[in-house]
Amino acid sequence: MKNVIIAILALAAIAEGAILFQNKDHIGLGGAPEASGRIITRNFEGEVIAKADGREVKEQEIKERLNFITQGRGDQIDLNKMDAKGLEAVTKEAAVQRKILEKAYEAGVQNDKELQNRIDDLVENIYKEKFLEKIATEGVTDEKIKITYDELVGKAKSSQQYKVRHILVRSEAEAKAAEEKLKTQSFDSVAKTTSVDKQSAVRGGDLGYIFPEEFVVEFSDAVKKLGKNETSGPVKTEFGWHIIKVEDMKDAEIVTFDQAKPRIEKQLGSESVKNYIEGLSNQIQVELVKAPAAADATTAATDAAAPAAPAPSAVAPTEPAPAVAPAAGEVK
Repeated sequence: MKNVIIAILALAAIAEGAILFQNKDHIGLGGAPEASGRIITRNFEGEVIAKADGREVKEQEIKERLNFITQGRGDQIDLNKMDAKGLEAVTKEAAVQRKILEKAYEAGVQNDKELQNRIDDLVENIYKEKFLEKIATEGVTDEKIKITYDELVGKAKSSQQYKVRHILVRSEAEAKAAEEKLKTQSFDSVAKTTSVDKQSAVRGGDLGYIFPEEFVVEFSDAVKKLGKNETSGPVKTEFGWHIIKVEDMKDAEIVTFDQAKPRIEKQLGSESVKNYIEGLSNQIQVELVKAPAAADATTAATDAAAPAAPAPSAVAPTEPAPAVAPAAGEVK
């Protein structure tokens, strides 16, 4: 194991070094200007694992480096079972990264305005995402999930499930272009290269077995009109333009509450976020101080009204919350 860890550490160091080298001309390297940017200092937690140049290296710092070099599997590694050589290598890597950060501050990267703007933008988005996660969870109770489950069970007893694929794009022109590609390419390949719904695109647009009623009405109606192995033309919804393919259909089968609960919880959370965002939008009064020229106004309004692709965690999940069970092997 130690040889593997040391090899990965070497590759990680080379990769990070290459990234720093390639970007050095864009982050203000050179003579260190007067300090004005933020200096990030961290206090790591956990027991002291080692010392590097006399400075303590704690368990959390070691774990973070292991997570980086093993692509997120660091928590699965028991530090107590690592030999001295492996721990020494990881400690040295952590110390090297710490030293690089110190050298970066000495070079004045923290004073680069463009970099600070990028950091501010990233932090803002993280804050917003965290807040919307809170909105998504705080209103979703077991009682609401059970009520939704019972409603879905009632619908399922007289419903059909459809095995559906879709391609989502932002404009009618893009939808027609995708439709043209389907004449010579498989639905799977076009979805992977074209669809802006990245969650399903990686599966060739596959949404699995769905209840049409759990999607917006335009999508639902289009699905119901298609026969087995039929593909729709462009279908417009609030999320963009879809090309929809029905691959199979079957009578619904009821699954247990525990099986359905995670997906229902996700669906209700998404609805909570969507309703919250719509509520904020409805409260805002816009007054243009400088209106665009008339010729540009229509274009600007059209662009602004064009809906973005649904975010899996915020608007309209591509996975519905059915109270039915797909056939074995069909679950995504």
